[in-house]
Amino acid sequence: MKTVKGSAIFYENSRMRAVITGLDRPSDNVKTGRMGQTFMLKKQYPARDVKGAGCKGCPVWKECYVNWGQAPAAVHRTAEADRYAFLGAKEEERLSDIPLRIGSAGEPTSVPYGVWKKLLKLSPNWTGYTHKWRLPKFQNFKEFCMASVHSVEEAEEAWAMGWRTFRAGGEDEPSKREIECPNSTKGIQCADCALCKGSAIKAKSIYIKGHGPWWKKGEKK
Repeated sequence: MKTVKGSAIFYENSRMRAVITGLDRPSDNVKTGRMGQTFMLKKQYPARDVKGAGCKGCPVWKECYVNWGQAPAAVHRTAEADRYAFLGAKEEERLSDIPLRIGSAGEPTSVPYGVWKKLLKLSPNWTGYTHKWRLPKFQNFKEFCMASVHSVEEAEEAWAMGWRTFRAGGEDEPSKREIECPNSTKGIQCADCALCKGSAIKAKSIYIKGHGPWWKKGEKK
């Protein structure tokens, strides 16, 4: 069986694997634009009660916006069928032209810092977010990830620890240390924005109104 072009495993251990996809055909997601995707998945079929690698303990476990039965499930099936090669020279060369989405599904901190460091040196741009920003062992991830927060109080806690933040919901407007997501205000796609890349850029933190299917259902105010 042939391997899938433009996709590769870039990290794996006994419990999980991390897969990059879309290097030949980047996602045409309306918000993100054409970006490569990364999936951190357990070696068991993803579902809402399983989710991805590193997701345990996430503060929005029940409200997760990821549809685990769609793209993550397809990536899992393809990996189980042994159709992904490991990251090689061809994929690394392609990465030089493709902005990267850190954590399309799963928690970025489930992959070692050094692996991301090497990967991001190859990419011209990226977005990254983590809910594990409070944990001492993951403080180095602030270099390329935003702290995912859901209130100004949480944002202030993260700022005191040296993080830039991405706040979804909570108070209905940006604070003095935030700007509203440029996609919301100007229609700029993530692939072109370059603001959600942690301390790799010096800029205000980002606020966006609550998003995802759980907000539409009124589960968050």
